[in-house]
This record gives sequence, C-alpha cells and structure tokens, in this order.
Amino acid sequence: MIPLREIKGTPVIAGNTVALVLLFGFVHVSDSLPVKDDFNKTQRPYIQPFHYDVIDPFAEYIRLKMLKAFLVGTKEEPSYSSKLKSYMDQFYSLSYNVSQLCRQHFKIISEDSDTSHDLFNKFFTSNGKQANEMIFNNKFFMGNFEQCEKIDTNVNGSEPVRGRYTHFSLSLRVHPKIDSTLPILWYICLPRSCTVEDSRSVAKTFQNHFQLDSVRSEMFEQRESADDNWYHLAVTLLVCLAVVCFIATAVDSIGVLRRKVNTIWNSHDLPRSKQAIACHILMSFSLRRSVHKTFGADDSEECISCLHGLRVISLIWVFAGSVFYIVPTINNPLRRYFIITSRIANIVYSPFPVDTFFLISGCLVAYNFLNRMKNLRNLESYQMIKYYTHRFLRLTPLFALVMVIYTGITPYLEHGPFVRQDSNRYNECRLHWWRNLFYISNLFDFSSLCMPWSWYLQADMQFYALAPLFIVPVFYGFRRVGVSVIILMVLCHILSTAVILKSYEDWDLQSHEQYLTHIYIKPWTRVGPYAFGLLLGYLLSDWGKDIKISKLQVRTGWLIATLVFMLMLSVRDNVLAEMFGVQAFLQLRKISSYTVLKSSLWSVTLGWIVFACFSGNGGVVNSFLTWEAWAPLSKLSYGAYLCHALVILYINHNQYFEEQFTYTYAVQKTIFVTVYANFLSLVLTLMIDTPIRNLVRPFTGWSPTHRYQKVHSESQEETVLNSYVTQEDFPSFETQVETKP
Repeated sequence: MIPLREIKGTPVIAGNTVALVLLFGFVHVSDSLPVKDDFNKTQRPYIQPFHYDVIDPFAEYIRLKMLKAFLVGTKEEPSYSSKLKSYMDQFYSLSYNVSQLCRQHFKIISEDSDTSHDLFNKFFTSNGKQANEMIFNNKFFMGNFEQCEKIDTNVNGSEPVRGRYTHFSLSLRVHPKIDSTLPILWYICLPRSCTVEDSRSVAKTFQNHFQLDSVRSEMFEQRESADDNWYHLAVTLLVCLAVVCFIATAVDSIGVLRRKVNTIWNSHDLPRSKQAIACHILMSFSLRRSVHKTFGADDSEECISCLHGLRVISLIWVFAGSVFYIVPTINNPLRRYFIITSRIANIVYSPFPVDTFFLISGCLVAYNFLNRMKNLRNLESYQMIKYYTHRFLRLTPLFALVMVIYTGITPYLEHGPFVRQDSNRYNECRLHWWRNLFYISNLFDFSSLCMPWSWYLQADMQFYALAPLFIVPVFYGFRRVGVSVIILMVLCHILSTAVILKSYEDWDLQSHEQYLTHIYIKPWTRVGPYAFGLLLGYLLSDWGKDIKISKLQVRTGWLIATLVFMLMLSVRDNVLAEMFGVQAFLQLRKISSYTVLKSSLWSVTLGWIVFACFSGNGGVVNSFLTWEAWAPLSKLSYGAYLCHALVILYINHNQYFEEQFTYTYAVQKTIFVTVYANFLSLVLTLMIDTPIRNLVRPFTGWSPTHRYQKVHSESQEETVLNSYVTQEDFPSFETQVETKP
C-alpha cells in the first residue's frame, strides 16, 4: 500500500480521492462494528494510507461510520441530515419556552410575507446550512453573520426586530452501535430580543426534538469597553506617548532649544545638570531622531553583521510557524493534518528559529561584555547592578505596552462569529500580568500564560541573569570554570529533556498543553542553544577577526554544516503530531536521540556559520546575511515579535466564514503578518522603544567607560543640548541584543 505522502500531485486532490473512496467504499462493508483488536486485523490495511502518520485509524473508521449514518442513515433510522433540514425549515414556527418579546418576534418572523420587509428570508438565509466537505471533518454549519447582525426592521409599529448570531454546539449520536458522538456547530440567527436564557431554551427544545446528548448555546455579543480599566489605561498611554512624541518632534524640528538659549532650560532656577537631563529626556522622544537611530547605519567595526540577516530570517520563520499553529476556523481540518505533517510543515514548525534566537542572544551578551571589559582588571558590584537594571529597563517598557494593548484594546477589535465570549486568554493577563513583568510566567502552566508567545522573553531574561556565571570567570581568566558552566548548561538541557520525555507516558495526552508546559517553554529544556551562544561569543571576542584558518578547514566546516542542516531539516519529529492534539502514533516511551539532541546540533552548526562569516570565510552566505536591508528590519524585530500574534488573532477573529487551509493560504498569510507586524513594530519602536533606548543608555549603562562629560561649546546653537552629553566612544553592549525578539 502506497502511503499518501508518496502520491504525487496536490494534497487536496489526493485527500479528496482517498476520502471519497473510504466513505463510499469500505464504510458500507458491514453495519456491525469490529472491536479494536479485530479492526487492526481487518479494516486497518484499508485505512492505513489515510491517517498520514497522524490520524488514529480506528478513530477515523468510527468517524466515517458516523458520517455515513449522518448523511445516508442506517437501517434503523433515517439520516440526520434530512432531519436537520426538515427542522430548519420550520425553525421559526415552532413553539419555544422563551420570554414574551422573544416569542412575539419569532411569530412576526414566521408570519412575515411582506416583500418590503422580507424579514423571514433575511433570518432564514442567515442560518447555517449543512457544511461542505464534512468528509474532511468540517463541523461548522455556517450562515451569514454580517447579514444577521445588520437586520433591523420595524413591523407594524412593533419593537424593532434585530438579528443576533448564535451558535449551538451539538453532540449527535448518529449510529445506534457507536458510543461516540458527531460534534457539530450550528450557527443560527435569533431575534436580538431573545436573552441568553431564551437561547438555552431553544437549545433545550432542539435537544429534546433530536434526543441529543447535549446542546450548548452561545450568543455573539460585541464587548463593551466603557467599564474596562485596561481599555482606558491602554488608550491613555497611547495618547500620552503620541502627544509627547509630537511635542518633542516639533521642538526638535524648529530648533527652539537650539536658538533660544535664554529659555527656561538655561534659567538660573535649574542647575546645568538638570537642564541637560530635561533636554535629553525630551529629545529622546523626537521622531526625527528616532527614525535616524532606527534606520541609520551601524558604524561599529566590532559589529557581528551577519546576525542581522539570521535574526530577520528566523523571525519570518517564527511567523510562518505561528500561522500554522494559531489557525482560524477552517472547513478542512483533515487537509490541515495532511499539510502540518508534510515535510515542508515539519520544517516550518520546528523549534530551530527559537534556538537561533537563543544562540544569537547568548553570543552577543558574551561578545559585547568581554569586549567592553578588555581594559579592566576588576569588576565593581555597581557595574553588575547596572548590567541587570539596564536590561530590565530596556526591554520592559515596550513589552508592558504591548501587553496593555493586547489586554485592553484587542478584545474590542474582534467582531465575528468565531469570537469566543467565554475566552480566558485576556483574563489571564488581567490576573497574571505581574508574572510577565517579573519574567517568570514560563515557570507556570502554559494555559495560564499572559501572551503565550512571550514565553521566549521570559526564558531569554532568565538566561541573561545566569550569563555572568560564565562571563565573569572567563573575564578573570578562569576559563576552565567558564567552560564547566557551559557543559553543565548543555547537560541540563539534554538530560532534563530526556527525563521529562521519559515521564510523558504517565501524562494525559488528550491535549498538547502537557508538552508545551513541561518541555517547550521551560528554561531548563531550552538553555542549550544559549550556552553555545555564550561560548561562541567568548571565542569571537578572544580570537577577533584576524584568526587564520586553512582553506581545507573552511571547506570541511561548510561541508559538515551543510550535511547537518540537511539532516536536521529532513528528519521528522514525532512530537510534531502531538503538538496538534493527535497522539495515536506518538511513541515517546522510545525517546528519540534526535528529539533530545536536535537543538544542540543545530546550535553548533549555526555557530560555525557565524564564526565563518565573522572571520571572513563566509563567502556568498556572508554577503547575503550582511545585506544592508537586514539591519533596519533587525532593529524592528523585537517589536515585530511581540505584535505578530496580535495581527494573527485579529485576522482570525474578524473573519465571517471558514477558511480553506492550504499552502497558498499559509504563504499569503505569513507575508501579510510579516508586513503588518513590522508596521506596528515601527510605530511602537519610534514611540517608545528607541526613546527608552536613548534614555537608558546614559543613566543605566553598565559600561565602566560610560560617564558624563561636561562640554564647553562657544556655539550658541549647541550650548544647551551639549551642556552634559554622554561619551559615545563605547556604545551600550545592547546595540544588537536589544533589537531581537
């Protein structure tokens, strides 16, 4: 039997062909259902190609049996499809135990025949119809959300009849010999005068009529922001930032401070140091200076330029993975299974881009720290205090602002039938926002995370706090101690991953949250790439760009790196299946060496590329990674990473119909998310990120060479601005670290 993945042609055509054969082929062989052991011997060979390494054959067999009963019926019962259609035709004329006004509007709708109103047709055509592509597990009976919500008609001077979109979650027991149920989400347009209790009463009537196990109703309601303190906080912060940036830009542009020396800034009421500080604070928010700072060229000779390209490429890779993971409501879930388990999706959804970010972060921390400290003999305690405070103050403002926007504004931008009214994703931020600000949220369950994608920032800050365990001993010349720390970090990464995977057999595999909680977001299972980055940064700082290696060594290094990359991107990871809630073929008891060692192998190989490019042996790869266009995008990457999930959620929750999840759809959406995430990042970077960077550098810079110097200038134009300036001979070590996600 040829596996589906080896069939040439589009997955959609192959999927349709196999699905139709299965539905009208082996499903009708017998009405008697085999037990699971008998199934493995009899029916499994026929369904084996269909599971595509991810779908449980027995579960799929049962689902197709239920689908046949729903569409065609059984010997004992007619099809539920015909029952639903008959029920839908008389939906508005049935008697429901609802409130008086709701009952009155039901009657008006059912009796309406006035073509000028056309009320019945508006409601009826807004209701959901039997889903297309049910063979591909489409459980949504969609209607017309926009038409339903726009219904607003006066009939005979009565209370206006308005529409409200409502969905019913049905559990249909369609086969007498199958205990499982067929889930269906049916979308119906009810009169807006009907309350939540009325919708439950309608659901109860529906349940009794069809003898269903359960029916749950949920009415769509636009959220109100009037009493939301988070909304008011977000709007206030954005307005204040916009006003400050406007004033600073205007003052900077017209040169008020430069021309009028005898203003309040130079008054005798303020010491000259305070004049300079006030000027510095105001000018830090000038958009003109922020644009120059963001898009200006990096003149530092010690800059590792290839990291800009690596960062941007990895960020787009992360966006693509998020598009595959944070999916909208789709009408072809099984086709999605075919896609997410393909070779391409296995690459897209791999953890390698995040490992790349950890490697870059560790490399830059060690490289810049050791470069700044080369001329010193000792480290003072205050320098290490500034080392930590600089990082915290540098990253937290933008992070906190995005969190406030996500919690206070995003919920009110969602308007569509797929918005869950009982969703707790925003409530987690309202309850656990402090975990994000202290960078400890990844130590808790994944389900309780505020902004779940921010787990990376938590882990990166934790690794940053541990970095001095390596860089301080190396600074004092205790290289063996530093190397021992690196070895311990890598062993912690490998052993903790192996031990946790081994214990997976005792966990509940009904969802992927166990994997995310215990492995994916925990610092002890992700520290390996960061440790390799620290070691790489130390080697680059110690050897410099003048290191000479033979052509044979260069060619050998590139050959090995190419082979390892090909191996890493071609090997399939069985954990991928579990990430999407499908565990039938997940055999974690047999721990894969690849699963445990993949991050370490990736980090070592990527480290070679950085080393080769830094030492002038990168060739065409170095030319590509050091392309000038990467630098400004790299500086926007921190904000783009924080904002990309907001863009995806906005798209998903504002669609009116199900989407077809295909390769083309995934590519188009990735491009869309990349463009808009960088646009939002540009706005927030200019408004708060770059100003904070300018403010932090002179006041909390940890470098021992960083000091204030009084400058005497005879030029009237520069007198005020240069009263006290920061020496820029040694820019902050965060020049590159601060721009990464």
